Formats: sequence, structure tokens, C-alpha cells
Amino acid sequence: MAMKRTSEKTFGVSPELKGSKKRPKIAKTNKPSPSIASDNDTPAESDSLFIPSGNARRQNTSSTGKGGCKSQKANTAESADHPSISVDKSPPAKKVPVKPRQGSKTSKSTTVPGNHAGSILDTLGTFPGLVTPTASSNTDSDNWIGATTTESVETSIPAQKEPETSVPAQKEPKTSKPRKSQSQKARSGDGRDENIELQYTEGQPQPKWGFQIPADVQRQKWFKLALDPNSNSSIDIGQAKYCSDPQAAPPGYNQGPEDIVTDYLTALRQHFEAVLPLPESVVSTTPIKYVISVPAMWSESAVGKTRRCAEKAGMGLAAGLTIVSEPEAAAIWALQQAPPNAIDIDDIFVLCDAGGGTVDLISYKVTALKPILRIVEVVPGQGRKCGSTFLNQRFEAFLKDKLSSHPSWQGDMLEDAMKRFELEVKRYFDGSKTTFYQIPVPTFPDSPAYDVRRARYTLKGTDLYDIFEPVVKDVIELVGQQIKATKDTNSIVKSVLLVGGFGENSYLHQRLRQSVADESIEVLKPLYGWTAVARGAVLKALADHSPKSVGINIAGRCAVNHYGTESAKEWKASIHHEDQRIWSKANSRYEVNTYDWFVSKGDTVSEKKPIRLHYHTECLASVKKLHPITITIVKCTDPNDDGAPAFVDGEVTPVANLQVSLELIPTKNLKKRRTEDGKQWYIVDFSLKVTRTSAEFHYDLMRNHKSYGRVSAEFV
Repeated sequence: MAMKRTSEKTFGVSPELKGSKKRPKIAKTNKPSPSIASDNDTPAESDSLFIPSGNARRQNTSSTGKGGCKSQKANTAESADHPSISVDKSPPAKKVPVKPRQGSKTSKSTTVPGNHAGSILDTLGTFPGLVTPTASSNTDSDNWIGATTTESVETSIPAQKEPETSVPAQKEPKTSKPRKSQSQKARSGDGRDENIELQYTEGQPQPKWGFQIPADVQRQKWFKLALDPNSNSSIDIGQAKYCSDPQAAPPGYNQGPEDIVTDYLTALRQHFEAVLPLPESVVSTTPIKYVISVPAMWSESAVGKTRRCAEKAGMGLAAGLTIVSEPEAAAIWALQQAPPNAIDIDDIFVLCDAGGGTVDLISYKVTALKPILRIVEVVPGQGRKCGSTFLNQRFEAFLKDKLSSHPSWQGDMLEDAMKRFELEVKRYFDGSKTTFYQIPVPTFPDSPAYDVRRARYTLKGTDLYDIFEPVVKDVIELVGQQIKATKDTNSIVKSVLLVGGFGENSYLHQRLRQSVADESIEVLKPLYGWTAVARGAVLKALADHSPKSVGINIAGRCAVNHYGTESAKEWKASIHHEDQRIWSKANSRYEVNTYDWFVSKGDTVSEKKPIRLHYHTECLASVKKLHPITITIVKCTDPNDDGAPAFVDGEVTPVANLQVSLELIPTKNLKKRRTEDGKQWYIVDFSLKVTRTSAEFHYDLMRNHKSYGRVSAEFV
């Protein structure tokens, strides 16, 4: 089989940001060619600014494959028009009674999701962790940009001036219970920061998950991040290098990260279907579309593994399952809450999704307001492992360092201490160094030397500040880098939208506002920001089905890498080095292996304008069916913006091997040619349609404007 790429090429690159960023030059010898971070980490803060708007590298070209197929590829591309979990259901709208949530005084009727965003979000409100609280009465619809509203919150933490001695001499004051909002009540649990957990017990067919796991046993944790083991290339490791987790059990002999993720998603799906407020007969006959969000800066391999795990867990196949970038989902939710007069064309904002494990940032520019709001990414996004989970781990390490040298110290004393830190201390910390906090350490004897009295350790505000500061600094640094990158495109950032569980923390909000105050940039917190990703993911699925139902469209996404394929071109002594030439038996000539980049770093790629890669293939006519071929997709991170390499070298990383099922193409209408040796060959022209979605590239096999289905990708 001889496989070539045709000579003409154009690209599906959106013109929205044309000229806004200088594209890196690609040194070629021929003409140039074309976001399950935990969001229940911190409490909702009452200064909400938004209100609801309504309810293997490719083989040498001379090789011969199965059935006597030989292939060769040339450079071309052409444009053509075209672990949070959320659920998008699309049955006809129907009123059904919904059982009241725990703590609710009344029940309510909820509209089963049809084409209305409000209905779906109302339904989400009936599930644990996705409660839709009542809007604060002090929220002003005109105060989306450049204003704040606040409300005092009582806490059960004794807040008073730090005494001269480390132990208060007076009797401990009585404390009142904190007034919690509905969203805070929804997040109250056993105090564990990460409930993305699984426990395997020998002899038990099903693992325990989430809050089923006793607090004092080891469990599988961090397995979501284990899907991206080489994360240094995609997500800055950040605070992860400073923290360890003694409760995290190592994977078993029979469970790798993918197995654990699959088991967790299976348990989650089964739980969802069990508590869905619909009759079983309706659930079993109604298509359910699952939407899974991933960190924006995850590698292609990690996203591919997530999809594979979700498919094995019964959440859908191919187009039936949607993978969404977390900050993109959060941006959709945040903008959906904005009053119409709060946004103008050319406004630029940075979305900061500060969750439990990772912090992701993406910058967007408003390009149109009517008929629907259109936004495009301005520069490639960034991410780092510096979420609020690392605050818990830093506090745990601090407490062990302070108390573990005492003879009475026991590891299980951490349980109540971590619960208090998670539910109260971490959530209400506002940066004050003069406040002290009472941390329970059961059975620990009174000891002034250890700052313990009545089985409570006195945590000083200065110590808590030291626990917070490294993590907060990481977030501030990330935001600063994203703002600078945006400025380098001659753009002005108007605001930073802070979402995610960690984003609800008042100290982080305060420090971010201080860091950008000199640049007149507002730091705003959307309403229900701690569930913005889950809500936005549902809206994204709705927008894919009916854009007008949501009113927001991501018109283009900024490529974070160069993406291309390897091709063989005729070797020419005038432009190529002699050591680059390779003899091709199939074409009886010297050739040189080069790269064709169909997406360049910094390009704004539109989902509605897929890229087409055209191929010419020949295969022996003696076979009954065409045999599948493999095409390898490669990427170049180009950290110094030097441009992607023209020739095959070590600067390029394989991304995925595409298994192209040419056997799906009927042979009866294919042209043939006869060679000098008397053999007949099928002549096959086909193309790959490459579509960039929120978090993935999709590849479809096309011939004569007919689709032969999604091409499977084996990620490297």
C-alpha cells in the first residue's frame, strides 16, 4: 500500500484571534504548512457577585503491511466547515415528585431535564453535593463586574487575641454553632477533603467508595491524578512534591490506576441511577448522557484513559460520552449568570478554577453578544497541582511534627483534628495572624509544652498562615503568568473569575485581589462557584445539543502544542542532508522523513471547522478487504517557542496511534492500476476529519464526503 498526502492544504483555524499572537515559525525546507478535582473543599462565601439568570511511530514508507499493502505519506491538510461528573438527559419534559433532601422542610416538584438548563440544574440539586441553594438576598444583579456584597458569618471557632502564653488561662468561652448556607450544609460530611476514594476488602466482591469508607482505614486515593503519571509535561507538579498521604493505600496487585478509576466510576453511575428521582422503567428506557470533566492541562493520554475508564464503567461509548475541560465548563456557568449589560465585545477575562487537586487557568475573549454569546481562548491555558487538598496535607504534617514526639501520641488522634480543619478552620481562614483555633486531639493529656489543654491543641494564626501561604502563592503565581501571557498579545484583562471549592476561600480571594490591584483587574466569584464545573458541564452538553438553550458558545480553543504526523518526501540534494536520505523500494527513490504540522502552538482551532488530512493509498487487489493501517499523531511542546521541527528528531513526542479501519470502505467502486510485474492495486483516496473538542481531538474516517465512523486512538 502506498499512502500519500495530497499537495494542497488549508486549516480549520478560527480567524477570531488572527494577528493577536505571533505564531512560531516552523523551519521547513519546503513551503510552510499549516480541566475529578474535589469541589467540596471549602465553604461558599456570601459575597457572591453573580445571580442566576433563570431557573508507535509510523513504519518506514517502504515497508509492506498485511495483504501486500505498502504505504507512503505526503504532507497535506485541509479545513472543512463543519474526576466532576454531570449528567445530561434529553427526554421530553415531565413533572415528577422529588424526595426532599436531608434537612429540607418541604418537598418540591422538579422538571425532568428536557431542553431547559434550569430544569437540569434543579434536578442536579436533588443529589448529594449538588444542592442548589437559594440566592442571597443581598446580591445585586448590576454588581457582576467591579463590586462585592458581603455578609458576616458566625463560626464555632474561638476568635480572640492570642494570649501571651500558649495556653489560654481563662475558662474556654462557649461558642455558638455557625450559621451555614444551604451549600455549606450540602458539603458537610465526615471532614475528609477528598471523597474520591475507594477501599478494597479481601473477600468482598464490591469495593466501598466515598463516605462508605470508615475514617480510620487506608483507602485508594489520588488515583485520578495517577492517570497522568508524567504530569510534569502537562501540569506543574506544584505542591504535590511536598506532601505525602499516610491514609493512601498503594494500588493492589490486581488494581492499577485505570482499574481503580473504572471501579469508582461504576459505583458512582450505579448510585446515580439508584437515586435518580424517576421510575425504574423510565430510567431503563431513557438514554442518559454522562459528561466528565478533566483538568485543562491533562495530557492526551490521561484524557484518553479517563474516557476508556468511563466507557468500561457503562457511561457510554464514543459520541455518547462527553469529556469537558474543567475551566471551560466553569466559564460557561459563570457567564450564564452574568446580566446582559455586564459584558461587552472584546472583554477579556481569566478563569481560575481552584479545586481540590489542581488549579487550572484559561483566558477568554468575548467576540460576539448576539444571537448568542461567543468567546474564544486568547492564549494556551496553564495548570498546577496546588489545590486545597495540599492544605490538608500540610496541616497534617504540621500537627504530627508538633505532637508526635509526646509518649501518648497516637495516629488515630488525627481523625478529629482533620475533621475540624476541613469543616471549619480551612474554610473560614481569612489570613488573620492574631486568631487562634482549638483543634481536638482526643485522649491527649494537658501539656503546656505542647499547647494542649482539655484535649485541644491551640493552633496559632501565624502557623495557619504558614500552612496556607505556599499554596496560595502558587495560585497567585499561576494567575500572574496567565495575565502576562495575555498581555503579550496586546490584550487587556478586565477580570479574573474565581471558581472551584478552593476558590470559595476568602483568604485566597483576598490575596488574588491584592496581587492584581495595581492593574485595575477585578477578582470576581460567580454564584455557586464551588459547583461551577459540574453545572457548566451540564450546560456544555446542552449547548452541543441546542446552542440557543444555553446562549454561550466556545468559538475557538488555543492549541497548547504543535500537532502533526510523520510523512515521507522525496530527498533532494539541494535542500536535504545526505545522512537524512532513506531508500524507498516502493517508490524507487531516496526519501526523507519529515513532519507535517496540522495545528501549530497558539493556533485558535474551531470545533465547527474540523481539519481534514487527505491520504492516497494503494493496496493489492488480490485481497478481499482492505486492511487497517496505523497513523501516528505526534506533538511538540516547544517550551521556548522556537517553532516545531521540520525533520524527525527527539524533540517530538508520540501522542496516539490511530487504527484506521480501511476495511469499512467497499472495494467494488475503487479504481485499479496494474504494475509492470502484472499485479493489480486498489487506489484509495480517503481523509481523516480532525475535530478539536473541549478536551480531546476526535478523528473520523471520510471518503467521498461519507463518514465511516470514529477512528479509534491508542494513546502512547
